[in-house]
Amino acid sequence: MAGPQATFRRAQDHTLGSRMTEDRGGAQGSFQLPCAGQTADSIEHWVKAEAEPGSIVVVRHARWHLYEYHLDEVAKLNLRAGRIYLAQHGRFSLHGTGISGPRGSLTLLEPTPPVVVAAMHGKTWQHGKPAFKRPLSAREIELSRTIVERNLLLQDGTES
Repeated sequence: MAGPQATFRRAQDHTLGSRMTEDRGGAQGSFQLPCAGQTADSIEHWVKAEAEPGSIVVVRHARWHLYEYHLDEVAKLNLRAGRIYLAQHGRFSLHGTGISGPRGSLTLLEPTPPVVVAAMHGKTWQHGKPAFKRPLSAREIELSRTIVERNLLLQDGTES
């Protein structure tokens, strides 16, 4: 893929991964966000293969070097139009870019274990360091319980 769309995807992929930060001594160290291995293409592949109405997903909020992870669920999927609609966070493109909300601040993520754990526990990062635990909304608490129940069912082997 060439042109502006490829440039945009490379820029988005950069924001999903690690960042460099300086410690007080001036030495650079790196940290990894939970979504470090995800790219626009991998998110798009997951959406096309796995997402369906009712699927639990994670949305990353990024503002002023503060990263938060929120649980949400798919309300509607329109592959023809290249859109995925979430119950709480609105519209996204298939490769994860938020269309609703402030430009560049919302990113749909594939619900991998590290990303889901960060969202379920309200973990946040600011300037490359763990910051504070944010309170979960009532809907996120409900979705967290659903995740726990599904995992228990899968571990017991009662669901295929």
